[in-house]
Amino acid sequence: MLMDHNAPQLMLPEWDRRQLVLPSGSSDPRAGERAPRLRETLITLTLGSLATSIGVVLLVALFAGMLRRPLADWNERAITGAAPYYVPSKDCAIAAIAGVFLGVAGCHVAWRRRARFSLLSLSGVVLCLVHIFLFFSYVILMEFF
Repeated sequence: MLMDHNAPQLMLPEWDRRQLVLPSGSSDPRAGERAPRLRETLITLTLGSLATSIGVVLLVALFAGMLRRPLADWNERAITGAAPYYVPSKDCAIAAIAGVFLGVAGCHVAWRRRARFSLLSLSGVVLCLVHIFLFFSYVILMEFF
């Protein structure tokens, strides 16, 4: 179908043809500063995943020992005057420290990337520190009873 060039064309009003564009200027008084973003780079994702997975495995081993269902090579039997109980092995302690260092390294790399925040690395640090705190609390508690 051929169009007739002499036929009047339907014209839209000016306000219908404009695109909606957000203003480029910021109304924030701290326009020069950038807010922290929750964006993971490959290195922070790797370090954070390692730290978080170590923390989760260590907490599972700790709670398995508390419930007297020890995991092979993860828990050791400790005997006190009253009854035996299970604590995480020395390898778990080394893994907890390694998990903290991996998580801190991920947080440091994220901080060096200017205003980026690595949630996964931070969660790995927190999980490993919670494991260490619960381990010492559990051992102290079991020594008194």
